[in-house]
Amino acid sequence: MTINANNTPIDAFAEGDDTDSDSYTAAVNETWAQRKSRQAKSWKEDIPRTIMLYTGMMSTIPGSSMIREVKWQYKDMANGGDGGPMGFEEEGQTTCRALNYPGCPDEFFQEVCDLLQWDR
Repeated sequence: MTINANNTPIDAFAEGDDTDSDSYTAAVNETWAQRKSRQAKSWKEDIPRTIMLYTGMMSTIPGSSMIREVKWQYKDMANGGDGGPMGFEEEGQTTCRALNYPGCPDEFFQEVCDLLQWDR
């Protein structure tokens, strides 16, 4: 298991650690359910949860179009972009960044890309 600088495991799911399956489920549900509250809390708190989410996805659906799209979006947002259009409008917002990551600085996406070893 790899541990990041904050002593957070970042690849438990890649090694098939079934003891963390409840944590993965919670990470998935909590991550998407709490996107709107991101502005009220520190974006750094979301990094371990985000790492768990995408590590789990990459181990269960490697090479999927969803993972390719997320990698592209994170790379774009790590470089100041908006992650592209989502194909719908909610509260006047239409981009990945505005809808899913309000208030997240470029640094959030840079750190996630670096920890997951994604291009940025």
